[in-house]
Amino acid sequence: MSTEPPARPPTIRDVARAANCSIATVSCALNGRGRIGKATRKRVRETCKELGYFPSAAGRNLRSQKTETIGILFY
Repeated sequence: MSTEPPARPPTIRDVARAANCSIATVSCALNGRGRIGKATRKRVRETCKELGYFPSAAGRNLRSQKTETIGILFY
């Protein structure tokens, strides 16, 4: 039986640290915005793949203030 705590998913901060760039650069590279070189964009995307990072839907919803969810109530 393992006594290690469950591993947490990687964050954008982890990607930035591993890719040796800023959090803003990672964000711009993943969103296709900003003036980022092709090499940096490629490095960030490869780092995301290596770490298994994917953007959080909950975080994106908080930022955009939209959930894109339809609620159905049965009673």
